Amino acid sequence: MGARNSDAARFQLLTGIDALKLVQLLARNRFRVQRAHLRSLQHIAGVSLAASFFGVLDTLFYGSKIAVTPVSLPPVFILGHWRSGTTWLHKLFSLDPRCTCPTFFQCTFPQAFLSGERFLKPRTADDIPPHRPFDNVPLGVDEPFEEEFALARTTLISPMLGFVFPQAWRRYDSHCEPEGWRRREQRRWQHDFLRFARKLTLVSSGRRLIFKSPAQGYRLNLLLEIFPAAKFVLVVRNPYEVFASTRHLLDSLLQHNRLHAGGPVDLDEIVFDRYLRMYSKLARDLPLVAQGNLARVRFESLERRPLEELKRIYRELGLGDFAPARAPLERYLQQSAPYQKNVYNLTPAEKERIANRWRPAFESYGYAL
Repeated sequence: MGARNSDAARFQLLTGIDALKLVQLLARNRFRVQRAHLRSLQHIAGVSLAASFFGVLDTLFYGSKIAVTPVSLPPVFILGHWRSGTTWLHKLFSLDPRCTCPTFFQCTFPQAFLSGERFLKPRTADDIPPHRPFDNVPLGVDEPFEEEFALARTTLISPMLGFVFPQAWRRYDSHCEPEGWRRREQRRWQHDFLRFARKLTLVSSGRRLIFKSPAQGYRLNLLLEIFPAAKFVLVVRNPYEVFASTRHLLDSLLQHNRLHAGGPVDLDEIVFDRYLRMYSKLARDLPLVAQGNLARVRFESLERRPLEELKRIYRELGLGDFAPARAPLERYLQQSAPYQKNVYNLTPAEKERIANRWRPAFESYGYAL
C-alpha cells in the first residue's frame, strides 16, 4: 500500500482479495496480465497476502461466533440499475443509527475486516482517492459501499470481474443471472453472502443491514431463499440519464481495473442489453416479494425531497419510527455541499435509439419518451 497518487492506488476492485482466490482467478484467466499492469498486480498481490493472514485470524478467533450469529432483522436491499441513484439512498439509510451498511473497508477485506482493522484500515485510507473515479461521490474507508465488491472477492462470481479481465467479458457477463450458474455455485454464493451478513451483524451489534448492489436486481430468487422476509426498495431514474451515465461508468471501470487489453468494444450495446435483462428479471421476480416488503422511489423525487421520500419508504416497509433518523439526516443534508452530477448531452439520434430499445421501461416507470 502506498501514496494516493501512485499507480498502485488506482480504484482496483481486486485489492483485498485472499491470496488463494487471487491465484485461482489468475489461473482461470491463464495469467493474462500485460506488462503495463504488472505494477497494479504486484500491489494487489502484496495486499492479498496481508488479507490472507488476517482472514485466517478472523476464522480462528471469530469463526464460531460468526456461525451462530443470526441476522435477526430482515435486511433491506436497495435495487436499481447502475447509475439510478442507489448510492444516494444507501448513504441516507446509513445515517440512521439503528441501521448499518457495509463500508468500503469491509467490502475491500470481507474475509479479514474483523482482525485486520487496526493494521489494514489506516493503510487503505491512505491508498484510496478522495472520490470515485467516475463521478463526484466521496470515497472513504467508513463510507457505505456495495456488497458486490465483497462477493466478487470471496465467490469469484460477479460481472464486476469482467472489468479486470475484459477478454473474458462474456463469461463474467453471464454471472449476472444465477440461472446460468451450477447449483453448487448458487449455494456457495449464498453461503458466502450469509457469512458476510453475519459478520456485519456481529460487528454492528445486531443493527438492521442495508445492502446496495445493482447486480442484486438479477438475483431476487437467491436473495429470498436466504432472507425470505427481506425488504426491498426499487430506485428508478429517467432512462436517458441512466444510459449516458452507465456508458461513462463502464468506460471508467475498464480503464481503472483492467489487467490486459481487449474485451468489449460496443459499450452502448452492453448498456442496452444489461438494462433490458434487469428490467425483465425485476418484472418477473418482484411479485415474489411479500406484501409490505417492497417500496418504489424515483431518483428525481428522492433528490428533490429526500426526507419526505425516505419517511414514506420507512412507512411502506414497516421499518419503525422515522424520528430517530430525521435529526442526523437533517444535519447531513444541511452540512453537505450540493452534489455536482456529471452532465451528459445525448444527440437526438441517441435519444431515439434509447427510446426505441427501452420503450417498455419508459412506459412502466412513467417517464416521457
